[in-house]
Amino acid sequence: MWYMLLYMNINMDNTFVPKPQLQPIISEVGNNSTIILDKSLWLGNIKHLNEPPKELYVRGNIFWKESINNKNNSQKFICFVGARKCTQYGREITRRLIRELIPYNVVIVSGLALGIDSEAHSSAISYGIPTVAFPGSGLATNYIYPRLHLDLAEKIIKSGGALISEYSEYTRSQPWMFPMRNRLMAGASSIVIVVEAEKVSGTRTTVDTALSIGTSVGAVPGPITSIMSYGTNELIKSGAYTITTGKDIVEIVGAVLKENKDESRNVTEHGPGNLYKNSENYEYEIEQKIISELNISSCTPAYLSHKLKLPISKIIHTLTKLCIEGVITLGNDGSYKI
Repeated sequence: MWYMLLYMNINMDNTFVPKPQLQPIISEVGNNSTIILDKSLWLGNIKHLNEPPKELYVRGNIFWKESINNKNNSQKFICFVGARKCTQYGREITRRLIRELIPYNVVIVSGLALGIDSEAHSSAISYGIPTVAFPGSGLATNYIYPRLHLDLAEKIIKSGGALISEYSEYTRSQPWMFPMRNRLMAGASSIVIVVEAEKVSGTRTTVDTALSIGTSVGAVPGPITSIMSYGTNELIKSGAYTITTGKDIVEIVGAVLKENKDESRNVTEHGPGNLYKNSENYEYEIEQKIISELNISSCTPAYLSHKLKLPISKIIHTLTKLCIEGVITLGNDGSYKI
C-alpha cells in the first residue's frame, strides 16, 4: 500500500504546516513508474552539494546510465532558468540558444515551471535534444506541479528524457520545495543560464548554488527598459558570462559535436563540401547561414538565394520554418529580419 507519513512543522507564526517525510518508495521499473535513483547515477555535483538530498527519485529514461561513469564522457548538461512571467523576447532567445545547440552532445535541464522553464523543455523536445526536468513535487501523475504541465512532463518522458525529484512519488508541492529543487538543477549542470529575471527573482537560489560549487553562470542581456532583464543585466555586471549565442555556451562548457554515424556515407554521396546534405545537420547549417545574414540586415528570399547559392524554393521553405518557430519575422516590404 502506498502511503506518505506527515509530521507537523511549526512556523514562526505558530501555525502548523504538514511537511512530507521522505519514504523509500520504489515502483516497478518502467517509463511511467518512479524508482529511487542509485547514487552512482546522480548527475554532476549533486552529491557534493552543501545539503545533498537523502534520495533522488526518477521517472522516465536514465539515458545517462552508460556514460556517467565514463571518464571520457563528453555530454554536457545545460540548465536554463528564468522568469515565469517571461516576455516574448525571453521565449525567442531560449528557443534560439537551444536551437544552436542541436549539433552538440548536450542535455537541457530546467524545472518544468511556467515561462522560461517550459520553453526550454519544449524547445529541446522539438529539436531532438534530451531534456531533464526537476519539478518541485513528487513524480506521480496526479502530484506533478504545475498541473498545467502534465502533458509537457509526459512529452519529456516520451521523447527519451526524465523527471527527477528528491520528494517521494506522492508528495504534493509546497512553496519551500522550489528553492530546494533549484539547488538540484544547479548541481546537475555544467552551466546555469539565466534568460530573464526581475530584481528579486527565484533564479537567485540556482545561481548562488552554482557559484558555491564552482559551476559556471551565464546570463542573457536584455533591454534596460525591461524589468524582466534587470536581474540578468546585473548578473553580467557582477561577472556572469554574457550569453548571446549557442556558441558562447559551447565554448564555456567545452561541448563537442555529436557523433555522426552516417558521416562516411554522406561524404561519398555528396562530396566533402556537402558533408551533411539531406540530413538534419545540413538543414541546421542552412538555417544558421540565413540567420547570420539576417543578423547583419533584413533580406529578401531572392537576395538570400543569390548570396547563399541555394534554390529559391529551399530558401523560402527554410524562412517559413524559422518564422513558424518565432526565430524571424516577415516585414511589410517582403523582407525577413531577426
